[in-house]
Amino acid sequence: MSTITSPAKNTATSTPAMATETMLAGRGQRFLGALIDGLMMLAISIPATMMFSIVGIPLLVSSLMGVAAGAVAFAAVNYKMLQSSGQTFGKRAMGIRIVADDNSILPAKTVLAKRYVPVWGVTAIPVVGGFIALVNALLIFGNAKQCGHDIIAGTKVVNVESMTN
Repeated sequence: MSTITSPAKNTATSTPAMATETMLAGRGQRFLGALIDGLMMLAISIPATMMFSIVGIPLLVSSLMGVAAGAVAFAAVNYKMLQSSGQTFGKRAMGIRIVADDNSILPAKTVLAKRYVPVWGVTAIPVVGGFIALVNALLIFGNAKQCGHDIIAGTKVVNVESMTN
């Protein structure tokens, strides 16, 4: 596991940084957390897509509307946890959280706008979106253990335990 040391100073929000030394979350932890979150989104997206298709909306439009419904549900369900602890249900289950590069917890709006929405938007693009999503995920195999969305948003995912010591 990688250990990162950085100043425990937060100039972006009123939430204080939680520790000066953190342990980056493992790739397996991150994968399982994302899988849990993704399954929660699919539980809304698939039925919504089917419903839109049944009422006569073209499949491509139905699919985009279904993904949007899943994204809105994800944001609504996870907003309070993201705001207070930097976690989604999947990340909480895996004992990890999203923090800024300075180890502070970012406002939920910032996390959603910089970390999630760009990925959801780009991956909705037919053909190219899947390739971009793959590159985004494969970047985690670098030394910094950051996906593309982490680099864009200026975030990292850490073990909760390492932040409470």
